Amino acid sequence: MTEPSKSELDTFVNALQLCLNSRIKTIAMEDDQPVLWFFNTAIDEYPLHAFEKLVDGEWLVNRTKSKDCYLLHDKTQLTDSTLINFLYLTRLNQSNMLALAEINPIYKSLIEKAGLKTTKTLNHIEDISAMVFEKVTEQKKTLREIAESTGLTQVSISNFKAGKDIRLSSLLKITKALQLKIKIE
Repeated sequence: MTEPSKSELDTFVNALQLCLNSRIKTIAMEDDQPVLWFFNTAIDEYPLHAFEKLVDGEWLVNRTKSKDCYLLHDKTQLTDSTLINFLYLTRLNQSNMLALAEINPIYKSLIEKAGLKTTKTLNHIEDISAMVFEKVTEQKKTLREIAESTGLTQVSISNFKAGKDIRLSSLLKITKALQLKIKIE
């Protein structure tokens, strides 16, 4: 891979700096590896921990005896538009990340990599039905296909889609057919 341009490095640093309380001093290429230098780091800062999980790398504490230098193992991350947009959109704020997961599933893997669970709490049958049939649409399945794979009638599935009550055993069959995981508490 070619070296990231100055503009690409600046874009990444700007997106990251918006997320962190710790101030970034500079980013430099050392031995073909990008290194982020910080003025100081707030060790207990949540966004910094999320950054460590999102961006493959390591703190070079042996060199400086403090956490002020982060070596990125994969320089392609510096130009990853999904990661950069994620940083801009969420500021690595937990509630922003969870809200983004609901809006755009493309970011779900980054949110999980950052250590957050993207589970939804559904309290009403209408909400459960909407979530299940959103997956049916995503998977491009028909009611008939769901009925055939679950052994349920199309009428019972159609009633559930309309927000009518459904037996737990029937719901479990549908979620299994869609490869969904549900947790009941």
